[in-house]
Amino acid sequence: MIHESESAAGGAVARRLRARLSRLDGTTAGGGRPSIAVFDHHVVPTNPVGSRTLALLSALADECDFTVFAISFDNPRPDRIRHVAVPVTRRPLVVQYGCFHAVAALRYAVERLRRGRPFDFVLSADAIVLFADIYYIHFCNRAFLRMTSCPIRRDSLMGILHWANHALQAAVEPFVFRRASSMIAVSQGLARELDDAFPGTGGKTRVIHNRIDVGRLRRPDSFDRAAFRAGLGLDDRDTVLLFVAHGHFDRKGLPVLLAAQRQLADPRTVVLVVGGSDQGLRPYRAMAAEPGAGRVLFTGSSSDVRPYLWAADAFVFPSFYESFSLVSLEAAASGLPVIAPRLHGIDEYLVDGVDGFAVEQTPASVSGGIRRFLALTAEERRAMSAMAQMIAASFDMAGLDLLWRELLKDWQRMRPAPG
Repeated sequence: MIHESESAAGGAVARRLRARLSRLDGTTAGGGRPSIAVFDHHVVPTNPVGSRTLALLSALADECDFTVFAISFDNPRPDRIRHVAVPVTRRPLVVQYGCFHAVAALRYAVERLRRGRPFDFVLSADAIVLFADIYYIHFCNRAFLRMTSCPIRRDSLMGILHWANHALQAAVEPFVFRRASSMIAVSQGLARELDDAFPGTGGKTRVIHNRIDVGRLRRPDSFDRAAFRAGLGLDDRDTVLLFVAHGHFDRKGLPVLLAAQRQLADPRTVVLVVGGSDQGLRPYRAMAAEPGAGRVLFTGSSSDVRPYLWAADAFVFPSFYESFSLVSLEAAASGLPVIAPRLHGIDEYLVDGVDGFAVEQTPASVSGGIRRFLALTAEERRAMSAMAQMIAASFDMAGLDLLWRELLKDWQRMRPAPG
């Protein structure tokens, strides 16, 4: 089933939307701009989910009156967007999730009393509150836990807490998705997965793909690639395979990549791991320190991964589950061939042998994909890099405001009149 979606190419769709929007009066049930309560944990550029909420807010700040309920929020328009802080603990994630449900509901009730009128509608990034009208969905926990090879190890306290976080969200999802008026998925694959996991939600799901600022990801002429690589102990003879993740390293396939690197046994091939805390990376550093593991560099956390994208030769991401991998798309937009499984979202832009290589989540398959890349001539690498950039450019941010405005106005017209 193909769900109603925006065109990734954007141009023709944007023109049709502009024509349609020009015929809409833009009024709400109460008149004026629609008032929207938005719930998300961390609405900041470095958070994969929060950055998408941030893009929505930035696009529609002049169209809507937003009130954002969040633990942390880098407000792009303090003059137009109100922030209601939700003070809860950030660790462990399962406690953050449970506490946010309770505290956010209380802060919402207080805000409703302060306003003296209801919001036109409520939007939640994933199932983090029980009472939203629209759910902007980035992950299906129920489907993830049903995977036969669910990559969560429960042999440690951290692993148990990680599993509990997904299990709690999976228990909440059926309730909130059934009562939702609308569901927004970030990829066609996720939309199909939601239909399969929650049969009662059919017909409510729309797709708005994750999008990126393509121009911001192009390597500038002023970037000194050789100097940056030298600062990492690398030279132009090294082939740098980049892996980027903030955490969840087992799910994102870092152990698989490290095992593949061991199989390659190539002293000129370097795995560069960007992201993660010292504690979170400890077991993977131990793997990389074993004899015969090959060359692996860990940089730790970075607020800006672009220099690493510009310094690398390819992006390798053998993840087990994604709804739409932003970092893989950003890697492609920066000109890196992507070596990854064709998971949700990735399957909409990764063409095997054209802009990267499709692999399975096994060391043998990943090492095989890397070997295919290593066998390319310099001219073939440049051609693959150009194709990666061209295909990723179809997911540019241009037109995102029109897509969101169309969806919200459609939902608003379907809403029953008050009273």
